[in-house]
Formats: sequence, C-alpha cells, structure tokens
Amino acid sequence: MTRINSITSETHYMSSQYAGYYQFVEFPEIIANFMVAYVGEDKLISKVSSVDVDFHAKRAIQEFSYDIYKSQNALEITVSPSLKEILPQDYVNYTKVAWVDNAGIEHNIYPTGKTSNPQFKGNLTGSFDEGILNVEPSDWTLGEDAGGDAFTWTNDWGYGGGIVGGDVNNSGGIRTTIGIGTTIKIPVPDIEMGGTYDLRWRTEKLTSNSSAQGKFTIRLFNEKGQRWTLGYSQINGLPPSEYTVGAGEESKAIRLWPRSEAYEELTTTHAQYNEEKCIIIEVITEEWIGVMESFFVTRRTDDRVNETEQNVNYIGGPNDSTTWSNYKSTTPAENNNDDYEDDTYWPRDGQRYGLDPQHAQANGSYYIDPHTHFIHFSSNLSGKTVILKYISDSMYSSHQMIVHKFAEEAIYKWIMYAILSTRANVPARQLMMLKKERRAAMRNAKLRLSNIKLEEITQVLRGKSKQIKH
Repeated sequence: MTRINSITSETHYMSSQYAGYYQFVEFPEIIANFMVAYVGEDKLISKVSSVDVDFHAKRAIQEFSYDIYKSQNALEITVSPSLKEILPQDYVNYTKVAWVDNAGIEHNIYPTGKTSNPQFKGNLTGSFDEGILNVEPSDWTLGEDAGGDAFTWTNDWGYGGGIVGGDVNNSGGIRTTIGIGTTIKIPVPDIEMGGTYDLRWRTEKLTSNSSAQGKFTIRLFNEKGQRWTLGYSQINGLPPSEYTVGAGEESKAIRLWPRSEAYEELTTTHAQYNEEKCIIIEVITEEWIGVMESFFVTRRTDDRVNETEQNVNYIGGPNDSTTWSNYKSTTPAENNNDDYEDDTYWPRDGQRYGLDPQHAQANGSYYIDPHTHFIHFSSNLSGKTVILKYISDSMYSSHQMIVHKFAEEAIYKWIMYAILSTRANVPARQLMMLKKERRAAMRNAKLRLSNIKLEEITQVLRGKSKQIKH
C-alpha cells in the first residue's frame, strides 16, 4: 500500500502537468515503503543500508523500463535539409520511427542496413605508398637548411627509401645534419574548420648503428589566416609540443576549432601567412638525424577526440562521410512512388522479379549511427514531421523515476531478492523461493500493464469473419 498522493484535486484539474500522476508511485516513496515494510526485527531483512536499497531500486526501475512497463518516450522531429538529427539524451533504443501526414496518420519508416557513416576518412596525405614513404612523395615540399642540406636521399650506399634527415657513414658517424628551421610541407587539401584529424607518424634511426637526434613540431594550417599550432611557439601561454626524432610511432589528435586556446589567426606579420591546407613539420632546438618512415592524416567524421567525448562542432553536428553524403544526395529505390506496373517489375506476364519486401514501400528509410549518436533519414523525408518513439532507462531525471502501481509489488520483490542474493550465508532454498516470487510478481505486472481489454479484442476478432475476395 502506498502513501496518500500529495497531488490534490485542485492541483490535478488546474495544472495539466499532473494529469495521470496518480497512476504512479514516486521513487522516494518506494524506498520509504520498502524500509518500513520489509526491513526490521523478525523480518527477512533485519538490517540494510538505505544506499543499498537505493541502488537495487534504481536497477529495478531500469530493467522494468526495458521489459515490464516499457518507459517509452516520443520525440517529434521536423527533418532538416541535413537529413540528420541528434538522438535524445536519455535514448537507449528505439521502438518505432514514423512520419506523420497532414491527417495525423503515422506511416512507419523502416531501417536500412545497407549504408553507414564511417568514422574515418582514409589517408588524406595521398596514396598509401606516399603515406609509408617508400617513394618520395612528388607533391611534398622538402626544405633546405642554411647549408643546403635537405630532407632528401643522401646515403652513398643505397639505404632504402623514405624522407631522410642528414647522413651518416658506415660506422654510424654523422656526416651531415638538417638544421633548425628546415621544414617538410605536406599538402592536405581536404581539411576544413570544425574537423578532428588524427596525425600518425613514425621516425627511426637513419641506420641500425647510428643514433637519432633532433626535435620537431607539427602544425596544421587550414585556410589562409587559420592555423592550429602544436609547439613551434607559445600560443596563449601554452607550452610548445615537441617530438623527438627516432621515437618510433607517435600520434596526435588535432581539432580545427576556432575557439581553442591553441588556435591562432595569422596576419601578414607572420612568416607563415601564405601557408594553407597543409602540414608543416619543422626542425627545432637541435639538428635532425633520422628518417621519417611514414606520415598519415585521417579524419574522424564523428568529430570525437576520444570514445567518451561527444564534440558537437560549430556547424551543428558530426561531419559527413562520403558514404553518408552519397546516401542523402540520392533517392533510394525504396523511396520511389512506383506502382511497379512497368518493365522493371513486370518483365514477364505480370510477374515481379528482384523485389525485396523490406524495400517494397515508399515511406522512406533511416539508420541510427551508434558512434555519432545521430539518426539519418533518406532524402524523401526532408521537411516531414517524424516521430521517434524510444525506450529510456528512466534515470534521466527525477520525474522519470516513478513506478506504475501495477508494478509496485514487483519492484519490492526485485529489491528483496537482489539484497539477499548478494549476502553470504543465505539459504539457497530461501533464495529460490524469493526468485520465484519475483518472477511471478513481474509476470503479473506485465499482464496488467499489457492493457488488454476484452471488448477491444472482440471488436478486432469480428473482422476475421469477413470474406476476402481474390
């Protein structure tokens, strides 16, 4: 039995936000009721922390949200021209996606598993061969130092390929070095502001018997006047980021974000003002002896720096992959309003060939990207009103942490079994009995909440007697 609901009749009828609230029991009441009725001397649970009860009650509400009373929320979306919308914050899984016509009738939209939004765009520095540097990239600019030494092939005995800094003799002794200020310029024409890019490179010793030396910085330039600086100089008080030659494989995630502390807008007073859409590798602090074996640039199309960080960029969400761009720019076959009475589907005697039933509808399609947390729609849904019905775990806010009165007893049984099952020296027979009671209570709650009405079923079954003419 629950406590008297605090919502008065005047409050219920004067404020619509409380309509239907009497069906539910609030979370604090569940905790208080359990502590009063199930905990104490001569009861199965003689003593328990309210923190334990709170934890198991929340777990019960979560599980019941998925299976018993299905905490289903609905979000109405007007599909924008970008054809993608961010999912609700409390989204766990969807139950139905439909677009609504002018009469308010829902038309089911079916998911497509034949496209995606890949999270990385390949090697932006050129071909794979250029990335691993076993040939000299023709579009890279290899600078020279004051002495005329450059990032070019210099060994006399044919040390195999790559971008080399300096030279050593057979015994590993230094013959030449690449001086401070020498640069490698790598064009990256596909970069743009708002993107997150992974830079990965590998530097090694020039030969097995030599020692690597030197440090360098990496800067990513976007359009003229926009630069992301890693090291090179102190920008807004940030210390310079330096990388050591010969350190093996290293990587760095760079986000071209104009609000970043490490972002600097170039002016004509900067020597690098004319650099645009490129990577600049520059020797600093000491001279370079070593080999740059590989350099890759890939783009994270979901704009995340790591798996747990959701960065929504300044254009309103994750950037588009080529796959997604192609999908939204065309009208997929299942979206054509075709009566199928043509040479495509009726090639012989009115018989259809090659028609997949899952695509034999004209309502459109969608797919949900779990990495970007976006839902993507087909092109014929642009501008339409779409309803996303989804399951929440009821933990998003205190207003969701409520239990329907049909499931109240099942919640208590769940908490009781959960507490005793985690304790030592509880008889197995007693646990089995509590488990059966919990299962029975959950089954009853599910039946009650299924909302089956005899009159409604009878009305539907009357239609089974109708003759269908062929």
